[in-house]
Amino acid sequence: MNKTYDIKLPASSWVALILQLPVISMIFFSALTGRGLYSSISPMIGTLFSLFYAGALIALGIRMVIQPRCMEIIGEKMIVGRKEITAVHIDKLVIQGYLSQIIGIKPKGKRLVPSLLCFKIKGNEEEYIEEIIQWAKRNGIEIKYGRIFRWI
Repeated sequence: MNKTYDIKLPASSWVALILQLPVISMIFFSALTGRGLYSSISPMIGTLFSLFYAGALIALGIRMVIQPRCMEIIGEKMIVGRKEITAVHIDKLVIQGYLSQIIGIKPKGKRLVPSLLCFKIKGNEEEYIEEIIQWAKRNGIEIKYGRIFRWI
């Protein structure tokens, strides 16, 4: 089976990123004004922490923008963006949601689904997800329906 699917990042990833912005602004202004958690330690530590946190959020945002745009299934391997995973290295396929489904690919030896292996299928979602499930069953990959726990 050789098939290519267009994919996109789940909306929940963007929501998580946007919800972090008030947190960083509170830490930063707490450090600048000298009131709050970091005022008793040192305003410099609060400022450095908020700059580090802002840098991490910017890096996450950039990583989300360069998210892979297609997934390809070729025989017994799956290619998501530039990452190639063989069926024997996949622990399970996790499907979250009912009306709008998100797919997470959990590699063996990992506790969480990497963010680059968590995506939503564009197009005829029901048919394409059914094809991916059939591929997983043929290759002996466990299929789990439930919440996807992923690493940012």
